[in-house]
Amino acid sequence: ISDLLSNAGINFNYLGVDEPYPGTFIYDLGYSRFFGEYARKVTEILRNAGARRIITVDPHTYDLLKNVYPKYVDGFDFEVVHYLDLIENLDYVARDENVTFHEPCHFSLRDENYGTPLNILRKISNVQLPPRSGKRTKCCGGPDELLFPEIAEKTSIDRYEELDGVGTEKIITACPICFANLNKGKKVIEIGDYLSKAVKRPER
Repeated sequence: ISDLLSNAGINFNYLGVDEPYPGTFIYDLGYSRFFGEYARKVTEILRNAGARRIITVDPHTYDLLKNVYPKYVDGFDFEVVHYLDLIENLDYVARDENVTFHEPCHFSLRDENYGTPLNILRKISNVQLPPRSGKRTKCCGGPDELLFPEIAEKTSIDRYEELDGVGTEKIITACPICFANLNKGKKVIEIGDYLSKAVKRPER
């Protein structure tokens, strides 16, 4: 991801060990009051770091910071972008291969207009979608892992079999959590890795 952003001419910083967890599970488990307090602490860390734009790398954090934080933190005026938005217009080498795309829930179900991953993939490959796609996309099982690991595993197997059943050469995910749960064979690839191998490198 950092390589792709650099190729796009994007200057960015990372807080390393001081990088705060956004609080996704706190929010998902319904601890609203505690989440509000936590979100304000995270916001203070980001402000003290001098951040104005936040580049996110996964759908959960993107959704949380863009759509949820402003409801809990007064004056949360950061520009929140997903890294794919910043590399969409890079030059990619088209490939004559068929791929299946697994759409993350937090893109397809939460933010109606976020189709950047699919748009980029269609520039490169012949993209096919599984029967459960779009507003009917099926969860990878990741969000259940914390409390219900058995359900998470069964859900991930069901979804992988559906994706594999499309019969393409590769399965592309656009979420690190989805990748971790669906990676049951060598054909599953995270979109950042896939794009990194397809981008045209500048001549040196």
